[in-house]
Amino acid sequence: MKQMKKNIGFLCIILVFSSMFSGCITDEPVKDNSAIITISGVNGIKGSELNEVFSSFYEINNLSINAKSESYSLPISLNNIQNNNQIQSRFQLSDTQKTLLIENGFLVIPNNYYDSITDVYENLKDSSIPVFVSSDSLLHVHHILFDLILKQIETRLLYEDILILTQNLLNISIQNYELSTHSDIQEAAKRNIAFFSVPLAILRNQTTDLSSIGIPSIVTETVADELSFIEDHDGFHNSSLFLYREDYSQYIPRGHYTETDLLKQYFKAMMWYGRMSFLLKGGEPFCQGCQFLISSNDANIQTLQGFLISQYLLENTSSGESLDSIWKRTYSITSFFVGTSDDLTPYMYRDALNELFEETSVEYTQIAKYANLLELKGILSLLPSPKIYGGTGEIAILKAPGDPFTIEDLNETLDKTKGMRLMGQRFILDSYMFQQLVFPAVDMYLGSFEYLPFTFESTNGGPTRAFPRGLDIMAALGSDLAYKILEGEGDTSYDNYDSQLELLRENVSNFNISDWNRNLYVSWLYTLQGLIEPSDIGYPLFMQTDAWAKKTLATALSSWSELRHDTILYAKQSYTPIKATSMPPQINSYHGFVEPVPNMYTRLLALTKMTHEGLMYLSAINQEEINQLCSFEELIENILNISIKELEGNKLSEEEYEYIATFDETLNVILSGIDH
Repeated sequence: MKQMKKNIGFLCIILVFSSMFSGCITDEPVKDNSAIITISGVNGIKGSELNEVFSSFYEINNLSINAKSESYSLPISLNNIQNNNQIQSRFQLSDTQKTLLIENGFLVIPNNYYDSITDVYENLKDSSIPVFVSSDSLLHVHHILFDLILKQIETRLLYEDILILTQNLLNISIQNYELSTHSDIQEAAKRNIAFFSVPLAILRNQTTDLSSIGIPSIVTETVADELSFIEDHDGFHNSSLFLYREDYSQYIPRGHYTETDLLKQYFKAMMWYGRMSFLLKGGEPFCQGCQFLISSNDANIQTLQGFLISQYLLENTSSGESLDSIWKRTYSITSFFVGTSDDLTPYMYRDALNELFEETSVEYTQIAKYANLLELKGILSLLPSPKIYGGTGEIAILKAPGDPFTIEDLNETLDKTKGMRLMGQRFILDSYMFQQLVFPAVDMYLGSFEYLPFTFESTNGGPTRAFPRGLDIMAALGSDLAYKILEGEGDTSYDNYDSQLELLRENVSNFNISDWNRNLYVSWLYTLQGLIEPSDIGYPLFMQTDAWAKKTLATALSSWSELRHDTILYAKQSYTPIKATSMPPQINSYHGFVEPVPNMYTRLLALTKMTHEGLMYLSAINQEEINQLCSFEELIENILNISIKELEGNKLSEEEYEYIATFDETLNVILSGIDH
């Protein structure tokens, strides 16, 4: 009992945000954001080349920790918690909550008092209650900075770039239409006029009087139809321009894109460029459930549109900057944040021209010749199909009753949607995982019909796994606990689920450090993978419980959800864990504690430095943002060092205890002026 008294001294409290959830400050000047950036070795903007450049910014130190935290036994006794009366008085714990605290050594309770993470720590400090600095806190701060910096770059740089790009590409399309006498080129140029007119009307905030912003009358009806669908955003409709079905509900601004009119306009314009695809393949019959989505002639015209656009990008603006460099800048910056596209790009179309004609700048009439266009389509057909089906055409997979659905059905679906997107939506690992764990890759439901799981849906083709879960991602990243929960709730009871999950796990296990850090998005997932690893012997006993493993899994899901939705405005539900550990008896000298997850902190530190270095390289960051990232790097380094000392059983210095106690002040410095 005396030993228990030594090792369990007080309770630490921290609010857990479970919504969907180098000391380097310098006065060196930041590059002018208006400058043309050149990415050495990435002239073709191939995904593999960008990935190689971006992953070079990720540097991580290998940890070697001899974990030997002071041991105690569970269950604990409330009598051995030295500030138990203070906690009971403040939080009025129920008998059930007391039992959970005794059994696990910590407790999570609902909290509805605070919206700001800094207010939580400040209140605990002012109440003389020792704080528990949790991994949730650092992950949430990282998200705030990630979202803020992305929003500011979009506002001051990318919006203007997209506007200039759109206006110039529209002007060139009009000129191309007016000067050409070739019927197919005229038709392709006319459709390109409509293609660029839609986002221009959005960016100019002029969706009614189209002629006032220079949109020709030959396309106003088509453009007006598309703008109407976008503004109504009520689901799938047949696109008046692209002739296949498009999900216009995707054009509802969300996250930080709701904050200003400029961001709303940018969101809708980029969604258009990201989703609308110039399809490579067409034929007869064409429909949602047919072999093709559009006719052979329309596929030829759309492919010609793509080749024309690849040539338009070689032109310059009136200021002398090439449109190619503007496209490259926008694509590179957004790829650094989220990843490269799995669709074909203008560069791939230009490479195809070079392969056939041995030059990238080719006369339009040469491209439009039927034999040449057919050969060019053959070259493009050899390129990989997209890896993620993004809803193009609202494809239906039709089979006779009894015929099985297989992964080949998914591959055929992806092949139908191959084509060029000007600024295609990006391949992200978790969306790929989701797709591999739902119909048609995973098919028939094999479980009980008494209690149907969340993922279940009854379709004309039979009961199937139609909806993924966030736990699927954590299971694919290696969490056995996530799989156990899915299994217990019936969400694994489908034909091929286990085999598909095993393939994903094997795929992930083969990732090297560069694979994991080819952009900020996947590097964030890598950081979360470091959090869901089971705690080893030598870690604090409460961290070795099943309850703590569930808390950690909830933290990872919360942070993943913040990443996924890219928002700091999403409503947060708050929780307060209460933890027991060892400290001196005087109430005013109780010390706080840092959640010791050094593997996660090390990855988060490397991710933050990668963000800093990569955006400096891309000339996309200003001094204030650099200072914020540097301050956060310093915070992570301090928390990392403290967590290592805790694990190795070394006593913290008074300065380190003070750093924990005044954690709210550190957060306030980093988040000053930010709505968090």
